[in-house]
Amino acid sequence: MGRGVAAHVHAEAVLSALLEAHPVGLTIVQLVAATERTRAQVHIGLAHLRKVAAAKGLPPVIWDKTWGYRILEDAPEVWIRYERAFFESVHHQVENFIAGILLPH
Repeated sequence: MGRGVAAHVHAEAVLSALLEAHPVGLTIVQLVAATERTRAQVHIGLAHLRKVAAAKGLPPVIWDKTWGYRILEDAPEVWIRYERAFFESVHHQVENFIAGILLPH
């Protein structure tokens, strides 16, 4: 007992809400209202959607300060900017790990 709804069910609800709002994005509060799910369930759905989007041939789900979460279908320059920002973030984390933990030893 007590098992929750599978992540793919939340992802489908989030995807349908984002497609309905396309090309405008939705904030997390708007996604909660549109999907009638909790904030945690929306985050689970977004994580699952990001994980399987490429395998299903879906465009990526991105977040920005202006639009919130949105699906970009025809804006590769935004994809490239998002991927570069993500890479720089991960690169910075790895660089700090090496400098702060590995090099002192």
